[in-house]
Amino acid sequence: MEGQFRKLVAEKRQAEERVRSLEMELERVQTLIREIKTEVEEWKRRYLELEEDRAGEQELLQLREQFNHFKNLTLEIKDLQNQFAAERIAYETQILQLEQTTGDLEKQNAVLRAEIDRVTKLSIQRLSLIEELKRSNNEDSHKLEVYELRNQLEFLKNSSNVLKYYYTELISFNIGS
Repeated sequence: MEGQFRKLVAEKRQAEERVRSLEMELERVQTLIREIKTEVEEWKRRYLELEEDRAGEQELLQLREQFNHFKNLTLEIKDLQNQFAAERIAYETQILQLEQTTGDLEKQNAVLRAEIDRVTKLSIQRLSLIEELKRSNNEDSHKLEVYELRNQLEFLKNSSNVLKYYYTELISFNIGS
């Protein structure tokens, strides 16, 4: 159980580091977009100057190609931004799910431990009662009562073993998940 909890905490840390990395990459991409936008504006301005001029039609064609290239780059950068945002949301969702799973496992652990303690206490009480009845073994009715209490004790031991088995299976299942 503790190993799984550590694994979940480690996965949470990795996801948080990935989110920080994505945020830094997003900032870099946004800076690049600003630079490209500035350059696109400069190309627009030059393009308009050449349009009015009509003297450099060849240069105008090159400027159009470059403008289209920068426009395509801007679209690619926006796609990257969207991808980074989606990945960030996915990691944050994963962190929340891991925290929820950890809480659920802790609650299940507490419930199973309480049930094991209850069954153990009841078994101890029954054993004490059986021992007491053994000491006062003089009457047949006591023998019958001892027999019934032994049956109850056996049932409680089996119940305790079943609970321990399911607890172990639950822990190993959750660790394997």
